[in-house]
Amino acid sequence: MRLAAQADLSAVAAICRDAYAVGYLPLIGSLPKPALEDYAPRIARGEVYVAERDGRPAAVLVLTAEPPVLKIYNIAVAPESQGQGLGTACLAFAEAEARRRGLTRLYLHTNTRLDANIRLYRRAGFIPSGERPHPSLAGERLMMLERALPPN
Repeated sequence: MRLAAQADLSAVAAICRDAYAVGYLPLIGSLPKPALEDYAPRIARGEVYVAERDGRPAAVLVLTAEPPVLKIYNIAVAPESQGQGLGTACLAFAEAEARRRGLTRLYLHTNTRLDANIRLYRRAGFIPSGERPHPSLAGERLMMLERALPPN
């Protein structure tokens, strides 16, 4: 994992768009904000990381700190790289980054219908902490998941 640079912007946008088009669009019927967002400001703020495979970006991780929480805003894995452990690697990196920053919890949310995502997060130690209506997709719900980080 490495911080994304502005030169990565088109790859970041393509990975986010394509990952959601494969995993989200067929089930939900539309794309969420992280699939269509302009990531240039987030890259400039140092919030975007990329995981490379064969020297090219293959996954995107977007983190925002709200002490004592590190929020995982987005994990997107390029369709051709899915199922190869990059999502798990992104979660492990987020934990290490939270610890490096002295933060004590990780937080994320996902659509309640994305069972594969929920299973991945639960295997990684995340516990559901509530649900709420999706802010921009009528009839959809988001599940919030959290993970406390034990002291080192």
